[in-house]
Amino acid sequence: MKKIPLKNPIDVDPLVKAAFDREKWWSRLSFWAAALILGLVSVFFAAICDWSNHVFQEIYAFSPFAPFLVCPLGFLLVIMIQRRFFPGAEGSGTPQVIASLQSGSTLLKNKLLSIRILCGKILGAFLGLLFGASIGREGPSIHIGASLFHALGHFAQFSRADRRRGLIVAGAAAGLSAAFNAPLAGIVFAIEELKGSFEDRSSGLMLSAIILAGLISLALLGHYTYFGEVDVALKGLESGLVIIVISVMGGLSGGFFSRMILYWSPIFQGWQKKRWWLVPIALGLVIAAIGFVSNGQSFGTGYEQTRALLDDSEVSKSLFPFWKFLATFFSYMTGIAGGVFAPSLSIGASLGTLVAPLFPLEEIKALIVLGMVAFLAAVIRAPITSFVIVFEMTSNHFLLLPLMACSFISAGVSKLVSEKPLYRGLADQYLKQE
Repeated sequence: MKKIPLKNPIDVDPLVKAAFDREKWWSRLSFWAAALILGLVSVFFAAICDWSNHVFQEIYAFSPFAPFLVCPLGFLLVIMIQRRFFPGAEGSGTPQVIASLQSGSTLLKNKLLSIRILCGKILGAFLGLLFGASIGREGPSIHIGASLFHALGHFAQFSRADRRRGLIVAGAAAGLSAAFNAPLAGIVFAIEELKGSFEDRSSGLMLSAIILAGLISLALLGHYTYFGEVDVALKGLESGLVIIVISVMGGLSGGFFSRMILYWSPIFQGWQKKRWWLVPIALGLVIAAIGFVSNGQSFGTGYEQTRALLDDSEVSKSLFPFWKFLATFFSYMTGIAGGVFAPSLSIGASLGTLVAPLFPLEEIKALIVLGMVAFLAAVIRAPITSFVIVFEMTSNHFLLLPLMACSFISAGVSKLVSEKPLYRGLADQYLKQE
């Protein structure tokens, strides 16, 4: 009878050994700690941005002429600080994340993603809103998350390149999720916008980062929907016509917005290299003038204006979308840290009201929500991310299919106007620095 060899009592099953691998658990604990920290940072970032936006509105309420002094001098101060201490923290932040993922240069990654950049992003967006810029905090939140998790790769000594790419993707997704309180949007954004560097092996880590960052936000801020719950639906045979009209309008205007930024951004950067101080002063005066003629509505993120449209369901007869369009464009050209997510949503919401006279009044809220997704999808050219974000921000199940249709149509129309989507085009400009 053949004897069966017994295992050495000191031998350990490989699965058990892996479960108690100290190095692996150290990496995981470091990762989860970073996700919790990101949640805290996101809550803090949102709070100070809301405060700075409120302070500027108080300044404008005190005197409508104050921005003519505050904007140019404030923008000059922000650019001075960014140039001296935080180069690479300018603009949205999403293009920097995409460029770092596409680049094989460790030097470029460290230049675009670091704790220094994280601090510069928070300070730059905070000061930008304090001085009246038309910017959002959502793009910077993506940059903050990616920078924090990239720094984790150095701290926890992740050696493999794919692991480090996975960390950047996870941090960016968690940053977007925490900014909008939209976990599904974070997941979809990672797959759709960052798909070139998305790895199946990093999906579990990404999901845990989104969950932990979201739980911190939930614990501190409570359960909330970004724009509240919007219960409205499209009815009747004219629903298809509504979708087509808003999609075409949002696609053309959003595509034109992207094309303007992609065309003029290198030009303004060239001017800043020659006379860096002149650009923020001149554009500050322009933005102040736009704010003056718009009765202060073009300043800030645009969140309050969008929320007011959704709450009151009133038809906007002003030129707000035009003024907000220009204010956001010129704010981006200054180089101040700040994104275009929230301003794009406000532009799209107001565009939706422009077509309201053509359709029944009970559908105004539906027009506003569809306008939001149409303009955003046209700008970033990520239709799935766009309709998921707007869906989670409004918690409207009745408009899910119209949101999908509007998002894909407007993204397609945008291609007729702008060859490249905004973030990809700006990322290419960073890749040229390699």
